[in-house]
Amino acid sequence: MEDDGVVYVELRTTPRAILGEGVTKDDYVKTVLDILNAHNDDANNTMRAFLILSIDRRNNIADAEEVVDLAIKYQSAGVVGVDLCGDPAKGDIRIFGDSFARAKAAGLKITLHFAESENSSSDLELQTLLSWQPDRLGHVIHVTDEFKKTIEQHGIGVELCLSCNVHAKMITGTYSDHHFGVWRHSSVPVALSVRSALETVCSV
Repeated sequence: MEDDGVVYVELRTTPRAILGEGVTKDDYVKTVLDILNAHNDDANNTMRAFLILSIDRRNNIADAEEVVDLAIKYQSAGVVGVDLCGDPAKGDIRIFGDSFARAKAAGLKITLHFAESENSSSDLELQTLLSWQPDRLGHVIHVTDEFKKTIEQHGIGVELCLSCNVHAKMITGTYSDHHFGVWRHSSVPVALSVRSALETVCSV
């Protein structure tokens, strides 16, 4: 990506423990950050990389609180935000409100997978997510004009992953039909995402 002129990138991951190897979630996060910081410290690299930690919507409150604890602990080492991710058909996202409020109070940015499928796009769910005062929203596929207006009014950035949406058939059609064409002409900031083992968000 650096060869393409990208100067700032955020990678996101859900903290994982590898019990058989004696690796804790803390070890996992620290290892990723060590690699990113080694990259950032190299004067030959023009692209700077930072980390977002994800709360999986299939998890429980204790899991979510652990992610926020790690994000706060490593905020000064390169963690810039907390994300909500996971199977959009699973979980009750309302249980995570306090966790995201704590992350925001600590100065971390909030980004949320938002309306990526029809079954995660009820008015109740989207209103709940917006009540957390997110800084960015990911996918934003199944949104009504009312919610689009709210997103614009609050200047919430949108993260759009064309390759993921097209190849996973999350939208009807192909790249020329993607809603990037709508959002790029709106007043909100737009970030382009690339799906990989660690989801990469390239701000533009």
